[in-house]
Amino acid sequence: MEIDIKTIITVIGVVVSVTSALAISRHQLKVVAEQVVALTKEVSALEREFRKRLDKNDSDTDLLGQRTDILSSMMSPTERDKMSRELERMAVQIQHLNWKVKEYK
Repeated sequence: MEIDIKTIITVIGVVVSVTSALAISRHQLKVVAEQVVALTKEVSALEREFRKRLDKNDSDTDLLGQRTDILSSMMSPTERDKMSRELERMAVQIQHLNWKVKEYK
C-alpha cells in the first residue's frame, strides 16, 4: 500500500478540519459557559430580591394578623359585655357624684 501525495493532502485536510472544528467548539463552549455564569448571577440577584420582598410580605401579613386578632378580641361578645357593665358602672358613679355636688350647693 503506497501513500501518495493526494492521500497525504486529504489526511492533512481532515486533520485541519477536525482541529478547526474543535477550536470552534471550544470557543462556543466558552461563550456558553460565560452566559451561564452571567445568568446564574442574575438569577441569584433576582432570588435575593424575591426573598427580601417575600420576607417583607410575611412580616406585613403577620402584623395584620395580630391587629385583626386584637380587634376581634376587643369586639368579642364577652368583652363587649364587660365594657358595657363598666360603662354602666361609670354612669352610675357620675350620677352619684352629680347628686353629691348638688347636695353641697
